[in-house]
Amino acid sequence: MTVAIPDPRYVRLSVERGRVREFRLATASAHPDASSAPPTFPSMLDLDGPTSSDLMEEMGYDLLHVLHGEEALEFHGKPLQPGDELKGMIRVDGIEHKTGRSGPLELVRFRIELARPDGTPAVVICRTLVSLQPPRSS
Repeated sequence: MTVAIPDPRYVRLSVERGRVREFRLATASAHPDASSAPPTFPSMLDLDGPTSSDLMEEMGYDLLHVLHGEEALEFHGKPLQPGDELKGMIRVDGIEHKTGRSGPLELVRFRIELARPDGTPAVVICRTLVSLQPPRSS
């Protein structure tokens, strides 16, 4: 089955001091008042949307059968600081079909590129979600 890949979507990430503090507390950071955001802070995108899960649903995947497979973050320039306003795009980067012990799997790769207001790259997130079932027919 061929899956219709949705168009890229605009995303934003506000690195607000309060959100950084809450994130540090939630992730048991050793330094809850440090000046820069923790390296995994860009995962907060999933609270603001659109998310990779939103795109999976749009492609017909049932999220009850989707697992987080892999994630890699590549930073450019200085660490994220409170006050940073990042903008960018999320897009489907590819779909790979494999067979696991329980049957067919679909690995859906996403690429999220975030830039600072002056256009310089800040962070690239490469994420893979694994579907244990093929997408529903549209």
